[in-house]
Amino acid sequence: MREKKVARLAGEVFSAITGVVLEGSFVRGPPEEGEDEESPISVEASEEARVLGAERELPLPEPDAVEAAWKEERKRLVAGTRYLHGQPPGAELVLSTLRRAPMRRRRDLALELAIRSRGKWRVDTRGFAHLQWELLGSMSPTGMPHLTRPFGELATR
Repeated sequence: MREKKVARLAGEVFSAITGVVLEGSFVRGPPEEGEDEESPISVEASEEARVLGAERELPLPEPDAVEAAWKEERKRLVAGTRYLHGQPPGAELVLSTLRRAPMRRRRDLALELAIRSRGKWRVDTRGFAHLQWELLGSMSPTGMPHLTRPFGELATR
């Protein structure tokens, strides 16, 4: 988090895994006058520049505060276990996250759900919002695939 080029993305990952919201003391204040905030990665392509522009909207973490929080959070996290908002990703948590998470987090979660369910549970996060809400409203945690099993086990069944 001390490397400004990747700090925003690292903070986003930290937040998604632990559930710690990056606000208040977890966020650096605006750059001081004369202090130039380092641009992530300089690129020429317009698509890449648009993506990096979205990345700049993420909060810039305060490294010391996040490091202290990580020392506490890691005590309760089990190595080899996946986490979403500080919990193993059960069916209810995944559905809840798909219903209310920022768009930047929903796409990957929907893809994982589709893969784990072998296409049965598919949400087009780029589709019309009213269709997504309708589909998500009709989904029930009952019958959802096991969401913590390693991907390698999916390939063998």
